[in-house]
Amino acid sequence: MLLSRVAEHLYWAARYLERAEDTARVIGEHTHLLVDLPTSVPLTWEPLLAVTGSGGTFREYYPAPDERNIITFLLADRENPSSVVSSVVAARENLRTTREVLPREAWQALNDLYLYATSHHTEAVDRRSRGRFLDKVIGECQRFVGIVSGTMSRDEAYQMLRLGRHIERADMTSRVLDVRAVALLAQSADGDEGAAAHDEVQWAAVLRSVSAFESYRKVYRDAITPLRVAELLILRDNMPRSLHACMDEAYEILQMLATPQAAEAVRLAGE
Repeated sequence: MLLSRVAEHLYWAARYLERAEDTARVIGEHTHLLVDLPTSVPLTWEPLLAVTGSGGTFREYYPAPDERNIITFLLADRENPSSVVSSVVAARENLRTTREVLPREAWQALNDLYLYATSHHTEAVDRRSRGRFLDKVIGECQRFVGIVSGTMSRDEAYQMLRLGRHIERADMTSRVLDVRAVALLAQSADGDEGAAAHDEVQWAAVLRSVSAFESYRKVYRDAITPLRVAELLILRDNMPRSLHACMDEAYEILQMLATPQAAEAVRLAGE
């Protein structure tokens, strides 16, 4: 039997690690998109605040929503609880007290990520070195997940890590769709010809920001269209980051962990 305190720490550690990885992906892809698109296409850094839901907190600490301020806030600012560095620190703190249920290699991987993120985060503010920092964060998060998947017993502790990861992943996918896709559809509806001419590049960026570009090409083998992007990221149960796939996983895990007190959580996940 897993103590509720341990279960909570595992759940939130997984959520924070997934948040760090997903935020790094979204920032990296937005940076690439800014370079790829001509200056005639309007593109600001503020959508990153909307995706992460942190616009209100940002305005409390920063005077202007420019690139340097937003990137500093989302990657390195300890006052932002959802920044990459804050997320990594919170994940480590949650797992520090539950190390006995983790494989030793998994703790070492997380500790390596913590040491790197807290000592190199200033590199991410400079666009020239940002990619290296983001790739390292994404790679170390994936290394942790790989170690856990490959070495950990499929017990309640493992299921709580899975649950946190898939809940956070579903949340980020829905945020990306809510902000990026809606903005692109609004541009098309307004007849913005400059933006419309580069629609496919921007829809490809939406897919890449949730690691779904290659999956799209394999499934559809055709031009990128809004309807198919939405179908892939919402309804496809064989696409790991779709809402359908993530909530299938969450529902399955909650059923395995079900207790009389968890009946409402199971019902909501199924709904």
